[in-house]
Amino acid sequence: MNEDTRLRDGQGPRESDGQMPRPDRSGQGVAGDRVPGTATSPAAGVYAALGDNDKAFEELNRAYGQHDMQLVSLKVDPTLDELRDDIRFAEIVRRVGLPN
Repeated sequence: MNEDTRLRDGQGPRESDGQMPRPDRSGQGVAGDRVPGTATSPAAGVYAALGDNDKAFEELNRAYGQHDMQLVSLKVDPTLDELRDDIRFAEIVRRVGLPN
């Protein structure tokens, strides 16, 4: 069965064809980069809830670097409430381009 036949029959490329990478369930890709499409900013909320603000800001900065669309809710996300008084929070809000 060739690729055109598989696609017509509702099947995508197979990993054995060398066209489809195996999903990385670890949340990390090559060299520790996040897999595109995985949530980053929710991890910041978890770290904030645990009181690890440094890790929370690492995750927010990683999300910013990856243009994570979830960052548009920074100012209203209740999971980030613990971070709001930290000057780093105001800085990431500014970098994202949200109004003060």
